[in-house]
Amino acid sequence: MEFTTALETKAGIVDGEGNVEWMAEDQICVFDNLGGDNLFSTAEGGKNAVFSGNVTENAKEFYAVYPYRSAAEIDATAKIVTSKLFPRQTAVLGSYAMLEGGAVMAAKTADNKLAFKNMTSHIRFTLADDMTDVKSITLMGNDDEILAGTYTIDFNGETPVLTVTKPETYVTLVASGDAIVPGDYFFTILPVEFEAGFTVILSKT
Repeated sequence: MEFTTALETKAGIVDGEGNVEWMAEDQICVFDNLGGDNLFSTAEGGKNAVFSGNVTENAKEFYAVYPYRSAAEIDATAKIVTSKLFPRQTAVLGSYAMLEGGAVMAAKTADNKLAFKNMTSHIRFTLADDMTDVKSITLMGNDDEILAGTYTIDFNGETPVLTVTKPETYVTLVASGDAIVPGDYFFTILPVEFEAGFTVILSKT
């Protein structure tokens, strides 16, 4: 089966202006009302994308979650998917990490069109040019706000609803090499208001 993304929902940042598009070889989980758990992928990126894969025979309703995570599970009777946004994320220059369950989006459909809803937020910041020895950057709320963790997505209503079941109160961006290269980066977190402010910790090499 093929699913087409609707409303130009997108996944990856492609330029310095913050414009985002699906990336080639992006992957999504497509669950169904019969308990199927299927990997779907797109060969080409762009503002819209077509995801291809297999579904359970005679399935009538489909629940899609981006990004794909092999450990994600569905309770088909309850229409609830369980997955995780990891607090430890890889620093990606000019974009946000997608391999750690970041940039979570969800969609429900009875046909082959997916209108994804964003379930996470992003905080953009710039690492200055003279900061060349930063190994990791940690964000924490000053009132133990929930920023990541294991969550469920309830697909019973018109729009998916995310609930955190095992919270984490920090997010850390780590260098993929010896140090994080100066430039623009993003923390991917669950939606929250920092009413008491927040703290950022930089760990150097």
